[in-house]
Amino acid sequence: MKENRKICCSSVCGGITLALGIILLPMTYVLVDAIVKKAAVLTPGSVAYPVWVEVPVPFVIQFWVWDIQNPDQVLQGAKPVLKQKGPYSWDEQRPKVEDSIIHNDNGTVTFRSKKTYTFNRERSVGPQTDTFTTVDLPVFVVAYLLRYQPARRKALWNVIHQLSGATPLVTLTVEEFVFGYEYEYLKLAQDVLGEEIIPHPELGLFLNNSGDGLWNVFTGETGIQKLNLIDRWNGRTELPYWTTPYANMLNGSDGTLHPPFVDKNDIFYAYVPTGCRSGAAVFEKERKMGRIPVYHYVQPEWLFASPEIYPDNVGFCTPDKYTCPPSGLLNATNCLFHAPIFLSSPHFLYTEQSVLDMIEGPEPDINQHRIEVDVDPISGATVQAHIRAQVNLYIQSYDFVSGLEKMPEAYFPLIWQNESAAMTDDDLHAYFLYTRLPLIFVVVITSLLLAGGVGLLVWLGFILYKKNQQEKLTLIKSNDMDLNLEKDNPEVQVEEGGTKEDDDNNNNSNSATTVLGVL
Repeated sequence: MKENRKICCSSVCGGITLALGIILLPMTYVLVDAIVKKAAVLTPGSVAYPVWVEVPVPFVIQFWVWDIQNPDQVLQGAKPVLKQKGPYSWDEQRPKVEDSIIHNDNGTVTFRSKKTYTFNRERSVGPQTDTFTTVDLPVFVVAYLLRYQPARRKALWNVIHQLSGATPLVTLTVEEFVFGYEYEYLKLAQDVLGEEIIPHPELGLFLNNSGDGLWNVFTGETGIQKLNLIDRWNGRTELPYWTTPYANMLNGSDGTLHPPFVDKNDIFYAYVPTGCRSGAAVFEKERKMGRIPVYHYVQPEWLFASPEIYPDNVGFCTPDKYTCPPSGLLNATNCLFHAPIFLSSPHFLYTEQSVLDMIEGPEPDINQHRIEVDVDPISGATVQAHIRAQVNLYIQSYDFVSGLEKMPEAYFPLIWQNESAAMTDDDLHAYFLYTRLPLIFVVVITSLLLAGGVGLLVWLGFILYKKNQQEKLTLIKSNDMDLNLEKDNPEVQVEEGGTKEDDDNNNNSNSATTVLGVL
């Protein structure tokens, strides 16, 4: 009776446990999907929301400037010989401005970010007051803008140019060049030529870069695969700078967060306001950062390629497809106040050889000069990123400006930057606890239920097998006992039929009876 109870209990418990495990096995993906979606949406109260408002990962922006080594020869038309100086590093903070955050009814959120920069001497090769020699940007910009103006206007400007004392080359501090200052030369040009030609008297790579516009992105409420993707930027659904819908697309995110459940075949796009377009990264390999498996994405060679190499890039040729720059360069003139600025990868990585032949100094290295992004494939969070780009000025000789008559033609590299962010070891550990432990818990519970159910059924099989063996053993013992009784007690058979001797005696008795009857 006790054995039967064990069998009944084991069969019921094992069946229920195994059934739960089997049911939860496909449900694991549903549970993981639900956990991630609930945590990732950009709404107050979600796990991701406070991290999105103020990203806790430290941002660092580093600059390398190009210093002219042969200034006198360059003034006579020689090829510029350049040497990079850097890095000069600034810590970057970019919290969302809380008063600007507005949650809209269509599943989007509007916001602005406020950027501040603090010089980091420990991560720099020298103080921000270090100087270097480069081309005088305002001189070449004004000459470029006047190149198609009437001869009288050019002559007037040359008189002003001479009176200003400006020269084609200038020595500046790193801080002045990066963050800008008011150029008297540009102020004078603005007074003479008007604001239409010279809109700003200040010039600097990060001039007034305390923000990067008004963003409107999807929260993920209307579809998790739209999480943090751009809906509008500065009120626009497309850019105004380029010549095709493809080139003008505001696609991707701001680079800090991507939709979850990443597919390796996805191309990651992120809009970069200072770059006037969306950047792109493609999957290269899987690797680990701490205990977090990540997908490593890198800049594709076609990002700044010419239309001959990547036809879709014809839209980045301005003013039309017949005026495309050399492969590897992006003409940002329309985006950056009509100045002859061309963007590229640092050291002209992936740029055609004719550009490199115009100067000496750059040494492109794929491991140091391309864009790289590491993404958590489950949550879509950026674990580490290096956004690298170079700013170049197109220079040439101008016969209507004194001092520029013999200047060489070149896409002159001014500065390149690496804007990076990476989780620290502590960040990775905390991120693991937040994102992986709940998922591991679900998987472990499911596995334990499956293992427990199988284990109980195996135990049930063992009990049944043991019971069967015991029944067989009992039957064998019973038969053996019967045989032994027959051997040890032969008289037992008398009751059933008697012995042979008894039969003979009976026969003799019957015979005697018969004889007496005859007599």
